[in-house]
Amino acid sequence: HRFTLVNSVEVKAFKEGLEIPLSSLSYSKEVVFPSGATNLSHYENIVWPTWTFHYQEIVAQHELFMPHGLPAVVLAWKNLSREAFTLEVRPLL
Repeated sequence: HRFTLVNSVEVKAFKEGLEIPLSSLSYSKEVVFPSGATNLSHYENIVWPTWTFHYQEIVAQHELFMPHGLPAVVLAWKNLSREAFTLEVRPLL
């Protein structure tokens, strides 16, 4: 069997040359980069954890869940904006 361990993901949205961070990683108490947490507008944990990020006209929803009986974690993203944008999700190994 082959497997890969992913520590975290770095997520960015791109629209018309603008780069919007949608994740934050804490390297120490003083160092958090990028600044995606500043774009977090809503969080809920009703069925599974769901984060909503909002920056100007860009609205993205991120969901995380673990399917029962499978050794997996699923990350899902939805564009809740009126217009398209490009999403980049980079796994950090």
